[in-house]
Amino acid sequence: MIAYLRSLTLRNIVSPYGLAAISYCIFLFAWLFPPGLYTQYIEEPDLMFLDPSTFVFFSCCVGAFLLGVRFVTLWHVKEPDELSIDKSAEMPLLYLVIPIVVSTVLCAVYMVMTGSRLNSLTLLAAQQGNLIKIANQTETQSTKWAIAPVVLTAVLWWSFFRSHELKLAPVSKFIFNLICAIGALVGIITCVVTVDRTSMMPLIAGLFIIYVYWKAQVKNVSLRKLLFMGTASMLSLVGGFLALSFLRGALVLRLLLISLLGYSIVSYNRLAALLAGIMHYAYAGRGVYLATVLEEKTGLQSFFGWPNTLDLWRSEFSSTFTAGLNSFFIWSGAFGYLYSDIGWWTLLYLFLIGILAGWLWRRFRSGLLSGLILYPWMGFSILFWIGWNLLFDGRALRFIGCMVLLWIYESIFLRRGIVIPENQGVAYVNDRMSRPIVGDRTGGTS
Repeated sequence: MIAYLRSLTLRNIVSPYGLAAISYCIFLFAWLFPPGLYTQYIEEPDLMFLDPSTFVFFSCCVGAFLLGVRFVTLWHVKEPDELSIDKSAEMPLLYLVIPIVVSTVLCAVYMVMTGSRLNSLTLLAAQQGNLIKIANQTETQSTKWAIAPVVLTAVLWWSFFRSHELKLAPVSKFIFNLICAIGALVGIITCVVTVDRTSMMPLIAGLFIIYVYWKAQVKNVSLRKLLFMGTASMLSLVGGFLALSFLRGALVLRLLLISLLGYSIVSYNRLAALLAGIMHYAYAGRGVYLATVLEEKTGLQSFFGWPNTLDLWRSEFSSTFTAGLNSFFIWSGAFGYLYSDIGWWTLLYLFLIGILAGWLWRRFRSGLLSGLILYPWMGFSILFWIGWNLLFDGRALRFIGCMVLLWIYESIFLRRGIVIPENQGVAYVNDRMSRPIVGDRTGGTS
C-alpha cells in the first residue's frame, strides 16, 4: 500500500492533480487562519474563517476542474508518444543554446531600455518600485519589447525539457546548464527591474515542473528529495516575491509579512465577501474576467461595454474599499473573479479548463511541443488560483506564438526517428529521410 501511494505521488506530483492539491492546501490554510491574527495584520474583518459557503464553493470549483482532467483520461484519446521516438541533432548543444542566447539578448535589451527610461536603479534603491509598476502599466511605447521576457521563458522551458531527451554528454550538459542558468538569471533580473512578479513566478515554476517531472522518471528516485526540491522551489518563489515587495517599499519584517499574506490568503477573504454579497466589482457580469486577453481588442471592448485594462484594474480598488476591506489588496482569487462574472456557472467553466489541462498534461508527458510550452503555463495558473484568472491573458497568445517559432526551428534542425537496436550502435529511421541513419544518441552519424 505504501509503495502504491509512493508511486502514485511520484506520477502526479506535477500533474494537474498534484498542483491542484497544492492550491487546495493553500486555501485550507487561509480558511483555518486565526481570525484575530488575520485582522491584526490585514486590518479588516475575517469573513472566510470556517465560512461554509466559501468552503463549499472552492471545493466544488476544484472538484469540477479535476473532473475535467479525469474526463480526458476516460476519453481514451491517444496522443503520439514523442518520448518513445528518439531525437537527434547534428550538434545538440548548439541546437539548444542558440535560441537561449538569442532570447536572452533580446530580454537584456528590453531590461536596459526599461531601466534607462525609468531610471530603475535609482527608484529601486529608494524602494520606489511602485512607481515603476505604475509607469509600466500606463506606458505603451515599450509594448513591442515587452514580449522578450515571455519569449525567454518559453525558450528556457523548451530547451530544459529537450536537453533531457537529447542526452547531452557531461561536458555539453555542464555548458548547457550554465547558459540556461544565465538566461534564467537575466529573466529574473528583468522582472526585478520592471517589478513584474507575475512574470518571474511562471519562469521559476515552469522550470521546477519540468525538473521534478524528469526526476520522477528515474527509477528508485527519492520521494524525500523531490519534496525537498519542491519546498526549495516554493521558498524561492516566496523569496522572490518578498524581494520585490521590499523594492516596492516594504522595509520591516511586519510589512513583508503583510505583503505575503495580502497577496495570498487575503484573496479568499474577498471571495467570501463576493459570495456573501458584501462586495461587488464595478464591471461584474460582463465576462471581462473570463479571458483578459480580449480586453486588448478594441472592437470587443465597445461591443460588450468593457473598460480598458487600466480602468478595470483601478475599479477593483474602489470595489474593495466600498466593501469595508483593505483596498491595498484587491485580488479575490481566480474563482472569485469568475464568480463575479458568471456565478455558479464557474463550475462548468472550470470543468472545461480541466479538460484543457488534462489534454496539455498528456501532450507534455508525450514530449509534444505544445505541451512543453503551454503546460508549464497552465501549471502555474493552477498554482496561481490565489491571484486572478491569468490563464487567458495576453501572455497566452505570446506563448502560442513562441510555440509556432520553435515548431519551425525543430522542423528544420531536429530529427525524429524510430530506435532500432543494432549490434554496433543505434539506427535512426528519420522522419524526413527514407534511409536509416546510424550513429550515437547525441546526433553523430556514420
